[in-house]
Amino acid sequence: SGDATIDLTRVLKALRRRRTAIVLSVLLWSMLGLFYALTTPRYYDATAQVMLDSNISRTLQQVSSTTDVAINDSAMDSARLVINSEQIVARVVDTLNLQENPAFLSPPSSMTSQIIGSAIYYARMPMVWLRRQVEAVSDRDLTGEAPTATRPTDEQIAEMTRAAVITALQQQVVVYRIGRSSAFGISYRSTDPQLAAAIVNTFAEVYVSDVLNANFDATERMTTWMQSQLGVLEADARDAARAAETFRTQNGLVSNNNSTMSQDAVSALN
Repeated sequence: SGDATIDLTRVLKALRRRRTAIVLSVLLWSMLGLFYALTTPRYYDATAQVMLDSNISRTLQQVSSTTDVAINDSAMDSARLVINSEQIVARVVDTLNLQENPAFLSPPSSMTSQIIGSAIYYARMPMVWLRRQVEAVSDRDLTGEAPTATRPTDEQIAEMTRAAVITALQQQVVVYRIGRSSAFGISYRSTDPQLAAAIVNTFAEVYVSDVLNANFDATERMTTWMQSQLGVLEADARDAARAAETFRTQNGLVSNNNSTMSQDAVSALN
């Protein structure tokens, strides 16, 4: 009914009767929270910012008639994909030698994650053993001998490790555009603050050097093309002058004193 009220005295009496369960629950969850906080390693976030050139879409503007906003958005998306591309990530991995860095390959994990992982591992052991037995039986040949597995070489192991590190770093690093500006943020989280800072700074340096190298290569290719075109134009000009001289000679447009008829006419009028 509308005039119903809550009797706080009855509520307090009910809570008092269950005070033991309430206190034990609070203590249990507090201990679990404290255990998780003490056994979980600290994570550090490092962020680097890269400001792109305002004329990044100049080439697109020359070949497209779309608006500037669309061009800038497409150019920003392309730049973000380039920053997180496999080529840039591979250069970062090679620069920092991450395939041999224990802080990146085996970072510390919380005790809770280790316990859960161990429980899942031991729970899956019977299924893994059964799957291996089935695969071993299916791989046997008619003679009853199991095929011998070829061990990969050290070079193949190093190449597979490098590929796995590149994929892991490409998935862990976060590249995002800062608002509507022409700046990008590169963020990475790690348990080692020096490693996190080194990764984001190396990403920024590698991308800037990649842009500079691309501009240098484009300028060099343009210079080579212009030089080749100037050579072609110079040869065409020589051929045209030679053809014109031949035409004047064949049609008597050159006088005996090796001057053109127009020049002779001007001299006669003078």
